[in-house]
Amino acid sequence: MPNDNGKIQLPWELALWLTQLPLRPTSLKLLVSMLHQQDLRDGWHDFEEGPLPCWATFSALRARVGPKGANDGRALRRLREELLEAGILSHCAVLRHERAHALQWRVAPAIAAQMSCRVASDYVLLDLDELGTLKTRDEIGLYIYLRREWSKKAPQFDIALVPETCRADLRRYRRALLTLADRLGARFHIALCYRTDAPVPDRLTVKIEHAGTRWFEGALEKAPPDAQRWTIGSLREGGSDAPGQGE
Repeated sequence: MPNDNGKIQLPWELALWLTQLPLRPTSLKLLVSMLHQQDLRDGWHDFEEGPLPCWATFSALRARVGPKGANDGRALRRLREELLEAGILSHCAVLRHERAHALQWRVAPAIAAQMSCRVASDYVLLDLDELGTLKTRDEIGLYIYLRREWSKKAPQFDIALVPETCRADLRRYRRALLTLADRLGARFHIALCYRTDAPVPDRLTVKIEHAGTRWFEGALEKAPPDAQRWTIGSLREGGSDAPGQGE
């Protein structure tokens, strides 16, 4: 059984798909906790008749990611309905274990196949304690992008923008990045970039600065002509460390 270091390695394609599902933030965090529990039970080995079932008490599932003080029975039934409706699970049942509520589940075959064949060069490492502090889908989605790039010397990523909703989306992303800057002890240099052929918003570039990054001088401020730039957050001594390979 693997040691529980409070982290889970997700295939990038799977992690990206999870951020696009119509799940409540609480359910999305609990789903990651469920995958983590199945990791701890070595539940991804080869299977001939489909994915193996797994179970965990609700208190174990929400120990790191929350929610705190939830009504176990009601919260589990709502989680069960959401995950079954989204096609993430092929089976899910609420059980009793001694005096506690527990959840038994079987993940969809496509998810089990990805988790059993994780490629070291294409994954994201998530920290369940950090994930548990996040409250919105924007915060969770951006956190997943941030964690994928975090260990690079000059980490950055782009978010595609839709011109019609650009301004509203930009406000949402800036709010989420402000929360993440505080949680991770990081600073983000963001630039609203336009298309090369017209003054139409095209993408938001996010450059990440933390204690482990090594940006060349002037690189953080570099942006295309006419781009609008903001700096969000402040560096904190002893901030979140870069996760190493294989943690």
